[in-house]
Amino acid sequence: MTNKLLILSIFAAMSTASIHAQDATKLKVNVPFSFHVGQTAMPAGIYTVQNGKVANGILTMQSDSGAGGVHIGTIPNSASRPPVSGKLVFHKYEGEYFLSEVWTPNSTTIATLRKTPKEAELVAKGKNPDQTILVARR
Repeated sequence: MTNKLLILSIFAAMSTASIHAQDATKLKVNVPFSFHVGQTAMPAGIYTVQNGKVANGILTMQSDSGAGGVHIGTIPNSASRPPVSGKLVFHKYEGEYFLSEVWTPNSTTIATLRKTPKEAELVAKGKNPDQTILVARR
């Protein structure tokens, strides 16, 4: 048991060090609706989104009120032109929002989130999403 705890502690320390070394970008965004990030339901509120090197595929999102937070893997994608400001893209199906993409300012790499099973089910039923884009600030 002690060996497992030691290994987990070392892994967590190494992971934290590598995240800080990656020149992460922090964005603030006011999300006026509840939404899903992966399997996690998030309430409306102001969030800090930390996108380490997007190519490494890790996204951290934390509510400023402490109401919720998540670390999630992403799929790196690319854009032809970098946006001037950051933005979060949500897909909306039948009144439910799902975080789909995070765009970092001045970067052509986009963090794309995988569809959750619930979102995939809605798509399979022929539902087309409405897209909602929120501008984030540093």
